Amino acid sequence: MGFFDRWFGAKKFDSPNALRDALFAAVASGDASRLAELCRQHEAAILEGFAQWRKVPAEIRADASQVPAYAQGLMSVASHMASTGHPELMAQLMPPAGANPITRYQTVLEQARTLMTELRFDAALEQLREVIAELEKGQGTAIDRYLPIARGFVSECQFHGLATSKAC
Repeated sequence: MGFFDRWFGAKKFDSPNALRDALFAAVASGDASRLAELCRQHEAAILEGFAQWRKVPAEIRADASQVPAYAQGLMSVASHMASTGHPELMAQLMPPAGANPITRYQTVLEQARTLMTELRFDAALEQLREVIAELEKGQGTAIDRYLPIARGFVSECQFHGLATSKAC
């Protein structure tokens, strides 16, 4: 606790996002003692606001170069809080594989690719159309990555499916 904090108390933040920004600034600067101090002083606010912070703000998503620093901030805060008896924040960042949509997207795309190598284009198309419908409802870096892949697979299925149907 700093000299002024002893006399005037901990700094008050006007919003949960202002607290988040201060925490992330401590992480970015490598100031572990500042991070620890903020986490100790604002433990309840961090526990309450963390779920909201998990969604990367639109202004950060708009500049992909800022996303890793944001993710590092989240991980560092969650890690510090876990070390002080609050593992639930880390658990929020790492849901079980079945509940993680990114893992599910990857699995569906792998299954579709397998079906395509087995020349089962109709089955692959069915899976791909379902995952594309879900991907189109979302936004973020995972969507930006997997939606074009899924659409490319659809095109490949349509091309090869047409070629095999004409050959028969």
